[in-house]
Amino acid sequence: MNASISLSFPHPSERAGAAIGNSVSHLHYQEDKRRFWSADRSAYLLYASIAGKRVVLGDPVGSETDGRAALAEFLSSGKTSGRDCIFYQMGPRYAAWLERYGFHTMKTGEEASVALTGFHTNGKSWVKLRTKIHKIEREGYRSEISLPPHADALMSEIQSVSDAWLGGKREKSFSVGSYCDTYVAAHPVATLRSPGGELLAFVTLAAFQRPEGERGLAIDLMRYRDGSPSGGMETLFVRILTWGQASGYAECSLGASPMANASDSRPWLKLVRRVAARYYNFDGLQRFKAKFQPGWEDRYLAYSGGSAFVALALVALLVHRRRRNRSRSPEICGTSAARSTH
Repeated sequence: MNASISLSFPHPSERAGAAIGNSVSHLHYQEDKRRFWSADRSAYLLYASIAGKRVVLGDPVGSETDGRAALAEFLSSGKTSGRDCIFYQMGPRYAAWLERYGFHTMKTGEEASVALTGFHTNGKSWVKLRTKIHKIEREGYRSEISLPPHADALMSEIQSVSDAWLGGKREKSFSVGSYCDTYVAAHPVATLRSPGGELLAFVTLAAFQRPEGERGLAIDLMRYRDGSPSGGMETLFVRILTWGQASGYAECSLGASPMANASDSRPWLKLVRRVAARYYNFDGLQRFKAKFQPGWEDRYLAYSGGSAFVALALVALLVHRRRRNRSRSPEICGTSAARSTH
């Protein structure tokens, strides 16, 4: 592959010394969520409030020991000792821990992550993908990665692609990235250009660092114009993975695949999946991510008061409600959350 790539790093958040995170912690910067810090500020949770419930996104940020302590403080800070809490996209270890606190859990999908240390595209299992990428390159399409600060001209092109991709629809939020100039401007961006130089597609990246010290990438926004070539997004993903490997990152999260292998026996869940499939291509998203041979880890919904149906409905409302940005996102520490979030 001969595309031009900048190998400059670290990411701006790392230069600021605030890189500790996970594959969803970058979504804090959309400002539709708050951070609940443990009393000793060793770990935090991302959450939003809706209909008297506090909905936590993903695992706590921090070591597992500190994360469990932060969870315990968060649960005790609520008005009803945890019954006002819902947890979405929790990993299996924290989901099991919440079950011991009396929470019910339900698998809602899986997160795909590629280990970059030994990543390659050699062998028979990669033949179809290699063929697509080689065709894209022969036809003159160019992929590259740009790191912030981005030129105004590039930002204008990115917004144009984003607007075309949305087609007038409203942005989603909470558990997915949404376009905002300042948000996109702070992140690395992978781009695909036509032989004539037109920007056809882009993918934004978020860098994070595990408490153990390993650095990771998370793929966030994925947007493209109608008429983008077949195999274009696959080309960008392989470019991202090889760039991440060369830049010293240990993993790259491809994000969650909602409903992936969520073979729950609840009849209503099967109905919800059938209805939702009219608007979201769950199976297609999972098949696309599987092309890059990732590891898969289960993701769970955890709830106490009410039902799983109500909990999922509230999550859906958060994803689809109109975003109301704040000039500065509050950071709640310890038991002050009980006073500040209700």
